[in-house]
Amino acid sequence: MLRKYLPYFALLFAATLLWWVKMNQRPPSTPKPEARGRIEAQVQADSDAVQLDRTLPLFISKHARCRMQCRQIDDFEVKQLIKDGVVNKQKIDTDERGITIPLEGKTRDGQNARIVLAPKEDRLVLVTVIDLDTDWPCDCQ
Repeated sequence: MLRKYLPYFALLFAATLLWWVKMNQRPPSTPKPEARGRIEAQVQADSDAVQLDRTLPLFISKHARCRMQCRQIDDFEVKQLIKDGVVNKQKIDTDERGITIPLEGKTRDGQNARIVLAPKEDRLVLVTVIDLDTDWPCDCQ
């Protein structure tokens, strides 16, 4: 009798285990309140200036890496834009995920480029890279 129902018990156990794992996964990482205070201290948008800690380590997102390849902009040029780029105050955006700050400048090969950074608690995330002069064909998602 037990052999007859064993596959059903195994299926029920597997479904219960899957449900438990899904319900107990960690939520997406959100900064702790004390970390959020550090972020807001690092990036302050006021009427005169936006202060950005440009010394934080850089994390390049998959989307940004793809855009860099499409637009022929390398890591060195991105780091140079982080160091020397000018903040475009009109393009600063804030939503539930946080703030994004665009930096604009010229790359070493003369491209007029914009990079978009999202400061996180311990790093700068490169969101995307844009060539302001040329519309490059690209298959990035």
